[in-house]
Amino acid sequence: MVVVFGYQNSQNYYYLKLCQYAPENKLYRIRNGNTVLLASANQTTLDDNNYHVICISRQGGQTKVYFDGYLLMNDYDSNFLSGKIALGAYKSKVYIDNVAINCSSTE
Repeated sequence: MVVVFGYQNSQNYYYLKLCQYAPENKLYRIRNGNTVLLASANQTTLDDNNYHVICISRQGGQTKVYFDGYLLMNDYDSNFLSGKIALGAYKSKVYIDNVAINCSSTE
């Protein structure tokens, strides 16, 4: 499964990849077309055909990725504090259901 967030344009965004192979669960930043690994989790995630809850929490530059309620990745990067999102798959098939986006502001 792939989640793109903080999307500014095709050269600037964040990219979360989760899959059945633990070493491939990674969070990237693409800035000016250059890819930087921000965080990874050497833990199996999508290794079955069940639905899972994936949550990306952002406050300021703090990004936390939760998988079924457990913190999977944590990073601080404040390059893109807003932007578009996208959901999809990479070299696999994925079913997506019950998408929720919650926005809050402290301003």
